[in-house]
Amino acid sequence: MPRHPVDHEAALRERLLFALSERINATTRHRAEVSGRSRVLVKRRDDVAFGVTAAPIEDTDPPLWGYFFDASDHLIGHVDGLDAVVREIERRADRNENEEAARMRHLEALQAAIVARTGLRAAIRQPDRGRPHAVEVSGVPRLLGTEPIDAAPLPDGTWAYWWRTWSVLIGLVADLDAVVSAVERVMTPKWD
Repeated sequence: MPRHPVDHEAALRERLLFALSERINATTRHRAEVSGRSRVLVKRRDDVAFGVTAAPIEDTDPPLWGYFFDASDHLIGHVDGLDAVVREIERRADRNENEEAARMRHLEALQAAIVARTGLRAAIRQPDRGRPHAVEVSGVPRLLGTEPIDAAPLPDGTWAYWWRTWSVLIGLVADLDAVVSAVERVMTPKWD
């Protein structure tokens, strides 16, 4: 009976990912698990924070391998520098955790302001797997449905609110009154 050829690259990737996952779980407060034999999911509590994969860096013989953040293909480090890779992943996970706490504060402030100052209904939606929370605003009339609003930092570190569906900026977190007015205008249109 013919044997199936061994996919050496897939087998090596899997070994490297298991080594990374074990090191993260053993040396940091974050949790990691191998998903689909192709990447490591780094978690905080039950939410996925980000994924990491392993791949050849250069076309050498033998090829040099590295770990990458899978959403951006950003090289974290070489596989032979596992401690440095884990430190960088830990920094990223800590930064994500702090960012998510700030996001929740801004979303709670927006949700409370919309409910207090408008006739709209707004609730904080629990995150989908791997996605952050959002304020979900119900339109008036109801046929407008609901729209999710996200809070996220701009490149300069200033926080702002966005329509998640359209990726359109509503306004800065520091200008909450203007943001609430803009949300009310969009979600309660005046019909001619």
